[in-house]
Amino acid sequence: MEIEVNSLGYDFDNDGNTTSVKVGFTGNEDRSFLTSTIALYPKDLPVDSSLDDLTKNQLTELARTKLSEIVAVKQEDKGAPKS
Repeated sequence: MEIEVNSLGYDFDNDGNTTSVKVGFTGNEDRSFLTSTIALYPKDLPVDSSLDDLTKNQLTELARTKLSEIVAVKQEDKGAPKS
């Protein structure tokens, strides 16, 4: 599935500091669809960088990595009923 970025937004606190960046994704293949928004926080970034330091491409790659981690099926969860 080809997943494209469809939005990028910044959130600020009352002092104008960037508190998070939200990256929106969308994709479809046959009858399968994906729409997702991934929030990036300072804790998600490489050491010694800030949300304001990173380019759109860098933020997008970090968000893609986080999305992959979120949707990955963990082997121990596979087929286990939820209670």
